[in-house]
Amino acid sequence: MITTRTTATLEWQTDPPPVTLGHDEAQAYAASLGDGWRLPSVAELVSLWDYAAGACPAFPLATGWYWCAEFYTGPDVDPSAPSAWAVLFRDGSLDDVGVTFPAQVRAVRTVTP
Repeated sequence: MITTRTTATLEWQTDPPPVTLGHDEAQAYAASLGDGWRLPSVAELVSLWDYAAGACPAFPLATGWYWCAEFYTGPDVDPSAPSAWAVLFRDGSLDDVGVTFPAQVRAVRTVTP
């Protein structure tokens, strides 16, 4: 059973797995939950962070790096070492990290009100 929290039209997994995963494994994990679960977009994941308050009200105990679905495509991208976006929940930082970087998963799915 997946415990969830709903924000606007998104339903978030509240109890992510206690392990860190590479990006490919994170995507596979989210998809394995079925029923439309996936990795969040950059916009969806940073929308959880209240930058004025310096906190994440929806998940106040989250502190690690969490994967976003999008890959980094900047001008300095190295095709032999792909990277994807991740958000650090300790401070709301957004950064591109190598796809083998060990980050956490917070699966999301779209819900119809």
